[in-house]
Amino acid sequence: MIEKFNSRKVQIGIYTSLDFLPRFVSFLTLPLFLRIILPKYWGQIALLLVIQKIYTVLIQHGIKSELLIIPYKLRDNVRYHSKRILEMISVFFLVLTAQHFLFQNFQFEFTLNSANWMLLSALFISISSHIRTTLNLQNKFGQFIGLSLTELILVPSFQVIFVLREIFQAGFSSTGTVSAYMIGYSVGVLIAFGFYVPIFFKKLSRDKIESFENNRNFKIALLIQSLFIFSISFQDRFLIQYYLDSTQVAIYSSMDSIARMAKLVPQGIITFLTINFFSDIPNKQFMKKNLSNIISISSYVLLLIILSKNVFLDFLLPKLYSSESLILTILSIASWFWALSNLVSIELIDNKENKTFIFSSGLGFFLNLILNILLIPNYGIYGSAAATLVSIAILLIIKVLSSQEFKTFFFSIKLLKITLPIIGVLILELLLSENLLIFVSLVLIAVYLRKGFNILKLLTTDE
Repeated sequence: MIEKFNSRKVQIGIYTSLDFLPRFVSFLTLPLFLRIILPKYWGQIALLLVIQKIYTVLIQHGIKSELLIIPYKLRDNVRYHSKRILEMISVFFLVLTAQHFLFQNFQFEFTLNSANWMLLSALFISISSHIRTTLNLQNKFGQFIGLSLTELILVPSFQVIFVLREIFQAGFSSTGTVSAYMIGYSVGVLIAFGFYVPIFFKKLSRDKIESFENNRNFKIALLIQSLFIFSISFQDRFLIQYYLDSTQVAIYSSMDSIARMAKLVPQGIITFLTINFFSDIPNKQFMKKNLSNIISISSYVLLLIILSKNVFLDFLLPKLYSSESLILTILSIASWFWALSNLVSIELIDNKENKTFIFSSGLGFFLNLILNILLIPNYGIYGSAAATLVSIAILLIIKVLSSQEFKTFFFSIKLLKITLPIIGVLILELLLSENLLIFVSLVLIAVYLRKGFNILKLLTTDE
């Protein structure tokens, strides 16, 4: 890293902040959107955001992951990046054509206009993500931070502007609020990365591309895994819509959006580990030495979300949403499992465990689909949350069994000690009255904040 960013404290702090800030901004803007957008339209937006993520995976089709394993000099080559961005644009037009065909022959909850804007935002997100990953791997930390923060500020700002504009012109019941939200998404991302594109390409090498190993199988494996994993996380929205209605989709998606904050500190550390694993000067010892501390701090984040829910949720969200707080607990645990799965994936990517990626994600996908079909008709969105938790747990277990180092840790007394406080807090939620639970939660929040900061201090201390 350049000298300005060469301390571990700065690197982990920045990665954690950049993972935390988007979730925090989303957390702050969520109550606003839930109050100005009708539940049925927020449900449509939730479905479009799911499709947006699937489209992003298709448009990237393993290109972002390929950046981790190609030769360092190739990451700095203008022809390589031009070719990859053109590939993404080509996939975009293929998907656009397919989307128009589907809307001509089938009926959907949302309009073609909103779907087109959603697809365009997926293209912009893919290109922006490609540029940010490259800047990170090239150790161009300042540009990486600038692009990330610019996108963080502009996207929600334009979403609020376009949604309010639509409401002022057509009223709260306007169907155009869905399209307005997606237009704001597209405009925000475009302006953010559009400013950096000329700077990015200007500093790339113009040398002839050297031959390098064909990574087609690796890219295909990660593409399939990504599609399966996104399906595990988001296919339940479509099944909830099918068996229930858009309002239930809105409630479930809102709880899931908050629950994903369980990944916030762990994901920042995971990004740090990934960059150190695959940069030009790899460092693979940090994760081995600090695995217990990394998993411990991730468990504290989970505990803080569960405890904070008992204190603050009723103040933040409308009663329609906050009354379903149990779903937040279930999905928060699922997000914790997800973070642990991402941690194991670093080693699996390094070893190119293609079969493990496909098998674990594929089994998780089909199990999730079957459980959702069985549980949603009888248990509603609670059944869907349970299906997500079980399928991600299975995916995590399979990945752990494929890694000797993680298998040794996960089947040890250390993990049991980490999980006992989580079990204890869940038991307290069942036994205590509401007022007593709020008091106990406030005390435990202070305890686990202190524990978390102490471990974070150890992780960020340079050797």
